[in-house]
Amino acid sequence: MFVGSYSQPVPHAPAAKGAGLSIFEVDLATGRVRTRFEDGSIRNPAYLCVDGARRLVYAVSELHDGSEGVVTALEFDADYASVVSRTSLPTGGQIPSYVSIVDRQYLLVSNYGDGSLVSFGLSPNGQLTSRASLVRIYGSGPDPHRQVGPHTHCVTPHPRNGRIYAADLGADKLLALDLDIASGTLAIDREYALIPGSGPRHLAFDSPGTVALLVSELSSRLSVWGVGTDGSLRKQQDLPMLPADCAVTSFGADVALTADGVKAFASNRGHDSIASYERTASGRFRAVGWQPTAATPRSIALTPDDKHLVVANQDADSVQIHRVTTDRGLLEEFAIAVGTPSYVHCIQDELGRDVA
Repeated sequence: MFVGSYSQPVPHAPAAKGAGLSIFEVDLATGRVRTRFEDGSIRNPAYLCVDGARRLVYAVSELHDGSEGVVTALEFDADYASVVSRTSLPTGGQIPSYVSIVDRQYLLVSNYGDGSLVSFGLSPNGQLTSRASLVRIYGSGPDPHRQVGPHTHCVTPHPRNGRIYAADLGADKLLALDLDIASGTLAIDREYALIPGSGPRHLAFDSPGTVALLVSELSSRLSVWGVGTDGSLRKQQDLPMLPADCAVTSFGADVALTADGVKAFASNRGHDSIASYERTASGRFRAVGWQPTAATPRSIALTPDDKHLVVANQDADSVQIHRVTTDRGLLEEFAIAVGTPSYVHCIQDELGRDVA
């Protein structure tokens, strides 16, 4: 289990006490936890991207002091106990919020602070070489506090069609981009306008890449999008992330989708819950329930077998392990103490056992 945590205070986590980057070995059958690695040298590694096949972890440092953002590549030994090689580069913008990898050739970063999107070249062993391109984004939304300018919150490749997609919380739009695989240059191809004030945050695709789920942070809605053969997006559904009787202020955070595309989960900060959805025989999604969590479930991740959902509770200093059930949606099994966790990711160990 790879966890990025706030190690220094930020406006939305003023009581930060995280260790930075932590790697845990977790036996899901027994709840036994062993720390394999911990390093506080990367400031506020709030979002990570893990290449398990090459034992690489990419981390962006979320800094709110006006300085330029930083992305770091770490190559680990076979046990994830020590770093073999490491490179860092400035992101070209402020407050990086997301990092993803494309064909093991390029790394993508979204800079939430100024809304720019960046691509970086990777060496054969996965280390950062140079910045390949930077795309400026423009626009704003109706929220005077959160949408005075563009704030791209995620940038991620499609699993099959070669396109890149990004969500701009500040300007209420989805972006479809082309990536020139020879040069690493990003270019905007299409823009999709969303409901004003919705604040799109995170996007996830099913395995075939025919469906995308989008969490909108400000409106706490989950939208379902069909992906055309040409990479175009078409909105199909708009679903609530909160129960009808919710009376607290809440913000949508993250989304996870099982490999078969049948179950989906989305996290609510404020209501402090995970919304569960299922795909019916008609192909449409419906909300089936809400599982309470500890305070501020920021990041969620499914284990590789889709049998457990892991939840990083930022303000509860914990990571919760929930079992995915056939009837109730989720059932909490145990929790791990982790200071101000902001991101979590799970892989299998070398023996193929399910570990978080």
